[in-house]
Amino acid sequence: MGWGLRGSSSWQWHANLCFLLCRGINEGRQAAREVDLYLEKCTNLPVTGGIVKRTAGEVFAAEAVAVAA
Repeated sequence: MGWGLRGSSSWQWHANLCFLLCRGINEGRQAAREVDLYLEKCTNLPVTGGIVKRTAGEVFAAEAVAVAA
């Protein structure tokens, strides 16, 4: 087998498959965040490991810029 799906038992194969699926989803989210950042110059999409925490001042400043545009 290719793709790093090694293991002799069914549960090992499924565990490896789940790992690859989760990794693919994570990389897709990272790519979407980078595209959003490139196109919009800012993004609210989550980073790996969670959502970026912003202060109230940052939130209100971003809303003011969005309203002005």
